[in-house]
Amino acid sequence: MGRGRSRGRGMSNVTASPVASQGASAAACFQTYYDGVDDYFTTTDASLKAAGQYTIAGEVDFDSISANDTIWGARVPAGGMNIYMSSNGAMNFIVTDSGANSIPVTSVGAFTTGAGFQTFVCVVNATTASIYVDGSLDGTGAASLTSGSGATTATPHLCTAHDATSRVFHGSLRNFTIRSGATSTPTAWTPTDPTSLVGTTGILYSTKGNDENDDGISFTKFGDPVTSACP
Repeated sequence: MGRGRSRGRGMSNVTASPVASQGASAAACFQTYYDGVDDYFTTTDASLKAAGQYTIAGEVDFDSISANDTIWGARVPAGGMNIYMSSNGAMNFIVTDSGANSIPVTSVGAFTTGAGFQTFVCVVNATTASIYVDGSLDGTGAASLTSGSGATTATPHLCTAHDATSRVFHGSLRNFTIRSGATSTPTAWTPTDPTSLVGTTGILYSTKGNDENDDGISFTKFGDPVTSACP
């Protein structure tokens, strides 16, 4: 799809609106484009900052990949999770528990630009963390946690790091979901049906990959992420 557009800067407080039920497939396909400059969202919702076991999944189509480009940023030394990229296209999933123990997981395979949408599923249970790419296990943490992810005091950021907003994702995102619980079916995820992540409960699900989700979570928008129909 074409990427050119005029820029819009600033921020606005947006209250999310429903786009799909947790068990329904989307009636139409939409995606949100992030320009890699200043497009991202933040939220202070407590349900996305709590301690526990989690599953985070989405579909990404990269325009470019640089070191530390971030898809989900909410980790501090005493808890939370980050999903970010290496310059070679590997995905990193780092989780810290309430005892400041951390697991860094790096995917074996690489995401590539111009490849179209690729899927990721990041799972943290009570003791470890894993990354699944395009339906296959692609990395597991060697260290161990004591209690899953610890609570974070950070403001969670979508498509940039919470502590360095220049680390922005550049490309398109769709069917992004964060769910409570470590799924037992990460290789069977159907992007338009988050309930295919068995053993989890929905917190956030956005078919469009932006601030619109079916749980009414409030986001603040920065820059001008552009949502459009899938090509």
